Amino acid sequence: MKQRIIAAIIMIPAVVLLLLAGKTALVVAAALIALMSVYEICAAYGFNKIEKLPVLIYIMLSVPIVFVVKSGAIIDKTGLDLLSLILTVYIMLGFILMLIFNEKVKMRDMFSSLLVSCLLVYFLSYAVKIRTEKELGAYLIWAILVGACFTDTFALFGGKFFGKRKLAPKISPKKTVEGSVSGVIGSVIMMMVYGFIVTLINNDITANYLYLAFLGLLTSIFAQIGDLSLSAIKREAGIKDYGNLIPGHGGVLDRLDSIIFVSPVVYYFIYYFPVFA
Repeated sequence: MKQRIIAAIIMIPAVVLLLLAGKTALVVAAALIALMSVYEICAAYGFNKIEKLPVLIYIMLSVPIVFVVKSGAIIDKTGLDLLSLILTVYIMLGFILMLIFNEKVKMRDMFSSLLVSCLLVYFLSYAVKIRTEKELGAYLIWAILVGACFTDTFALFGGKFFGKRKLAPKISPKKTVEGSVSGVIGSVIMMMVYGFIVTLINNDITANYLYLAFLGLLTSIFAQIGDLSLSAIKREAGIKDYGNLIPGHGGVLDRLDSIIFVSPVVYYFIYYFPVFA
């Protein structure tokens, strides 16, 4: 617990400064986070060993490909044809690698790792789109952190003080139903507080607190789905953490799993239900 608190004290100001720094800083940070996340997934499947280096490189190449596809920057026919060619070559190369490394790598593991990697990068790209494309992106990007981080915080303390019934004992033994409910309640409350703070910072903005409450509910649910989903992968891989980069927390995915899953939820919610006007 002490290490987690110290790490949080260091990380929180760093994240705040990053989000205040602007669009370019966020794009660069998202790219680095995506690369580290995919590496950790590959490591979970054992592809970080030197004899499997080509497979590791192949899967990590999915990061720029997914970012380009999701950005929507290529819209003319020539660009789409080139992108289709790149994707075709990339897929074919995967099968060629499987034939070369068939004694060292299972096809199931390689393509499972590739699929999970692509999905994580795809979800993360929504955070970039919120900041770079939305009119109030500088304010809306914080909704991702509010939903994910306060769900984790309230669930941690709610489970510690009130937890009795296990939520998913085979996947994450320490998580409880009471902690999960506490996470939802905390996310709903803090999402509305976040909306109030935004209106204080910018008097020209009005907040829809009903929408914010519902956003808090949804982000909490999907934050917990993300947490449990990546915990399930760890269970199958037989590892405790995805890494040791963050003391007391583990790897990048151990800390950002909720944020990654919450990003598309926030993006589509604010598209159909404007929380600020």
